[in-house]
Amino acid sequence: MPVAVARLEELRGSTFLSPCREEDLTALAGAMDEVTFARDHLLYEQGASGDAMHLILAGQVGVLRAAEKDLPAAAKTRPRDRILAVVGPGECVGEMALIDGEPRSATVVAVDQVVTAQLTRAGYDRLRAADIRCGIRVTLGLFRLISHRIRQVDKSLEQVHHRMYTI
Repeated sequence: MPVAVARLEELRGSTFLSPCREEDLTALAGAMDEVTFARDHLLYEQGASGDAMHLILAGQVGVLRAAEKDLPAAAKTRPRDRILAVVGPGECVGEMALIDGEPRSATVVAVDQVVTAQLTRAGYDRLRAADIRCGIRVTLGLFRLISHRIRQVDKSLEQVHHRMYTI
């Protein structure tokens, strides 16, 4: 089912949608499908192939990363999966696979009932081909999203470094 433009307009302040103009939201809504996931449903599994991203419209998802097999013994006493984030409305998951086609870097599971706007690689390609300027603004939204994620990782690493060296 196509995404209603009003659903995207409600989330206009999100990192992904912030560069888009009103007419871009109309084109983007036409390239996306609204998908609903029940609680505990896997949207993605780490290591699986991927060609789509999801913009969360309602509900929350958990982003999990499976523990490495060769961790030190002390780390193996902890849960096998690490929670990387809980993501809600206006945020995206799966954008890296949309861009690079590489396997999923994490598992994403619905924390509660979740409604998303799914953008497949085919939809993204059609959007860019139909209106190059709109495609550029949507791509800028993806770049901003990835830049934001990299800054979050940098901040987390800085906190870990600080904790390690202030003991």
